[in-house]
Amino acid sequence: MRRRLTLSIVAVTVLTLLGLGVPLGIAVQHSYLNSAVSQLQRQATEVLSEIALPLDPAALDELRNDHDAPPAAIYGSDGKRIAGAGPDEADAPVTAAMDGDSASVNN
Repeated sequence: MRRRLTLSIVAVTVLTLLGLGVPLGIAVQHSYLNSAVSQLQRQATEVLSEIALPLDPAALDELRNDHDAPPAAIYGSDGKRIAGAGPDEADAPVTAAMDGDSASVNN
């Protein structure tokens, strides 16, 4: 009788931990993801505020030489990097942003 009661208590405890722990873990993961996206959006806004459009060669040279700026790159409509730090060719996140999806990219 005592063994059955102990097993029942252990089973209820494990089920409770799983029932509460899994959703909590998912919520924490979403929170970290949202925080990372917000940070990237702030950095993009900061970089965009420092760039005058349309781009002139002096602004591109300044972007190339600004080592204090957050890592960013400017890509042409053909997907080739014009200035900044990043892949030479537009990768999946860049092409998604060029297509208008600025909030998320599924890898």
